[in-house]
Amino acid sequence: MDRRIEELALEVAERVRAAVLPALGTRDARARVGRAPGGDATLAIDELAEVAVEEALRAAGDIGYYSEDRGLVRIGTPRAVLVIDPVDGTRPAAAGLEAGCVSIGVVPPSEEATLGDVSFGVVQELRSGHRFVARRGVGAVAETADGTPVVLVPSANTDLTALFWTAGQRARPLMATSVVLEELVDGSSLGGGYFDLGSAAFALTRVATGQLDAYVDVGRRIVDEVPVTEAAFRRVGDGAICTNFPYDVAAGALVVRGGGRRGDPRRRRMPRRPPGGRLGARARPGRAGRGEPRAARAPARRARAGHRPPPGGRGRGQDARGRTAEV
Repeated sequence: MDRRIEELALEVAERVRAAVLPALGTRDARARVGRAPGGDATLAIDELAEVAVEEALRAAGDIGYYSEDRGLVRIGTPRAVLVIDPVDGTRPAAAGLEAGCVSIGVVPPSEEATLGDVSFGVVQELRSGHRFVARRGVGAVAETADGTPVVLVPSANTDLTALFWTAGQRARPLMATSVVLEELVDGSSLGGGYFDLGSAAFALTRVATGQLDAYVDVGRRIVDEVPVTEAAFRRVGDGAICTNFPYDVAAGALVVRGGGRRGDPRRRRMPRRPPGGRLGARARPGRAGRGEPRAARAPARRARAGHRPPPGGRGRGQDARGRTAEV
């Protein structure tokens, strides 16, 4: 890979941080100013970051980027495409919490690129300036804002009752996700702990450092395997299905792999604009990874268990088996 592209990704991350740092935790940052192509709400702090990205990349020239609020943009003849979430963790950032990040992954200049094609990634925390950088086939490194190295030592824990973990919950219907994750949450509630951090990129970096054992997102899989839940996802997503998109995890997944941990091996294409909030091409059904909890191995079974008919049989919004269409 052209090192100038890597340097450009690092520069863009720095420029985004500089642009949004004064807005972190302010009331103005929370203003809803639009809606992203995938359906998520665009807050004022998102727009500040998107403008910084656009200005930096137009100045660089011959580059493409795929971002949360702009979709796929080509500038000149792209040498590469930067898969960017200018503010991953919009709500933590708007609240002034540490979990807001800028996330940038680099892929070849092709609409057929997948997460498996990400060759370089950077996740930079907006509040602290801590930075995580990964190169495919080389590994991952991290440092604080003053350049002090951060040691990446993933957790060796395999005991699910002692699991320290986080899961994506934004715009996922609580009942459906709770039914699927119930066993894992309850089982780790005393010996471990569940956290809702509000940022996939931040969560993945914490898996790389060993502060967390795992990051779990079952949202898209629930919809794919239990289609009756789609109405509930669209209800909480204002008509869209808002689970993870490529820009949420492109860089963080590479950091995790570079730090010595495996992620979901299923690949996702990066579409021009997520149609109907979809995360690109549907992943091929595959076997769950070793050590995955039963709750994650069988989301369909557990989600269906949450579809119970009310006393007296079927009611509005239920299918032929009496399962509610909205959980």
